[in-house]
Amino acid sequence: MSRYNTGIQRAARNLVDACLSSPQPWPCRPVIYNGRFFESIDDLPKVAAEAKRSIVDVLRQSFHHARSVSLRVAPGARAALHSQRLEYGLRRFVHGIQNARRWARSLAVPRSRRVQFRRGDVLVLLDPAWSVDLTHELRRAKREGADIWLVVNDLIPIEYPGLAPEGTPILMDQWLRQVVPFANGALGISRSVATDLRVHLNDMGLGDHLRIDHFYLGAGLGKIETGARDVAEIAGIFAGARIYLIVGTIEPRKNHAMVIDTFDRLWSSGSTSKLVIFGRLGWRSDDVARRVRGHPELGRRLLWLEAGTDAELEFAYRHAAALLFPSRCEGFGLPLVEAMLYGLPALTSDIPVFREIGGDYPRFFDIDAGGALESAIRTLERESGRSVVVPRTPMVWLSWSESARMLLEKVTCA
Repeated sequence: MSRYNTGIQRAARNLVDACLSSPQPWPCRPVIYNGRFFESIDDLPKVAAEAKRSIVDVLRQSFHHARSVSLRVAPGARAALHSQRLEYGLRRFVHGIQNARRWARSLAVPRSRRVQFRRGDVLVLLDPAWSVDLTHELRRAKREGADIWLVVNDLIPIEYPGLAPEGTPILMDQWLRQVVPFANGALGISRSVATDLRVHLNDMGLGDHLRIDHFYLGAGLGKIETGARDVAEIAGIFAGARIYLIVGTIEPRKNHAMVIDTFDRLWSSGSTSKLVIFGRLGWRSDDVARRVRGHPELGRRLLWLEAGTDAELEFAYRHAAALLFPSRCEGFGLPLVEAMLYGLPALTSDIPVFREIGGDYPRFFDIDAGGALESAIRTLERESGRSVVVPRTPMVWLSWSESARMLLEKVTCA
């Protein structure tokens, strides 16, 4: 389980917490793979107090810089330097080092903490572990009588390889080939993901035996530690201003560049609205980061909160004018349901999963139509007037407890 608390990691933590609080007949216990075996743990790893750059992030940035320099010297090497095989090889090298360190640390863990499976147990692979080989432990779990279910958040690395982290299309393909033969079933986090997974596994010639279903993630930020960080700074940002909020890791599919283009046009026409980007820098987006950090409106009408807390995010959801969610593809869309929970208007791309999750709550726009987001923003402002306060009607969605119950019902069905 990661120490980060964003996106998939935050959802996984909330699900685990809710499952542990679930009443009978589903007694649950958290386990991790420690490098040698599945280990029973008492508590989830603590969330990092600050979003520190991981070794993967450091090496990713160094790789992209070295690749850019190399292409200026030898532009004919573009195909080789941008190949999935190269990116996959480098990622596997880094993960190999991480796995070796994990294995070494596991030597201090007594064998008594090794999970002993019994017939009737269900092992749920909740957090994707593409970088480790679980084969021997999955084989043992099956031999000892456990059912195995995997949770699939999306198929974006396979369906949109150019939008995924470096090397992950091959990693995910190999993970599916490794895990699916041992699995009894798979759950997508939306009906859209489950449908895509069924089609993809059929194309791969895998999963004929697999039960494929879906469940939905919950809404709500979980336990917010009051006092962990004062919200005075973000309250100052929001004071007296009309704020548009974009939540999530900066990565190509999120379309941050298009949003900034839109606000450049709005600002040039006299708009005083602010754009707040809430999320850390991800992959293939160094150009967007440079643009934001060098933008003349940075700190004025453009703000980037790279290490915001849940308390600050909750404040943003409660006080923003609208959520902007122009993703090209998603497996679920957690910021959308969080916005719905707070009654925050949402302007989203018109993709199937947002129709599935949001129904008629969002205002949809075509991300491939020039000026569509700008037009949607102007329409929203005309309807709400110039007031900073927007009428809010929260929409009921699953709580994390209800989401966990849905998951547990699916994996324990006969």
